[in-house]
Amino acid sequence: PMLSQLITDYVFYCGARYALRMANQKAGVTATYLYQFQRVAPLSICFWPPQQAYCCQACCHGAEIPYAMGDLNIG
Repeated sequence: PMLSQLITDYVFYCGARYALRMANQKAGVTATYLYQFQRVAPLSICFWPPQQAYCCQACCHGAEIPYAMGDLNIG
């Protein structure tokens, strides 16, 4: 788990922070946001394919998409 977290941070988090910093410094973009999505979807709405059923009890990469696009009733 520790190696997985390290690789995830290096591939996703560090790259995203660098891209936002460069957008701010080089392109003059002032409204940049970085978020970490950690919400585990309720079991009744497990939208992962069978080979990724382990993601039904975890927050996997891409889990925020249905929430961000308004595809789930999360009220």
